[in-house]
Amino acid sequence: SYHRCNSSNQPAQQLSGYIYFPICMDMHNDGMMLATGCKGFDMVGCDVKIWDIRQPSKFLCELKGHGQDVTACRYFQLENTTILISASKDGS
Repeated sequence: SYHRCNSSNQPAQQLSGYIYFPICMDMHNDGMMLATGCKGFDMVGCDVKIWDIRQPSKFLCELKGHGQDVTACRYFQLENTTILISASKDGS
């Protein structure tokens, strides 16, 4: 699980559904969509998960394809389109 804490150091939100744990994240410009990249190996747990932070009980989608830890994920604005890119220890 990932915990986001408020000023009193109490979890304000908890994101569950990981095999291991998130090691990177990026927030969309709209402030509502969060992408998290996960620890993993041998194609297990090496995912990028997309969350709507207004409803954090379940991720919206899971992007698979990396074979090792997802070390970076980032939203980019290109003209009228937002894209999400990710990088992994496996070089992809």
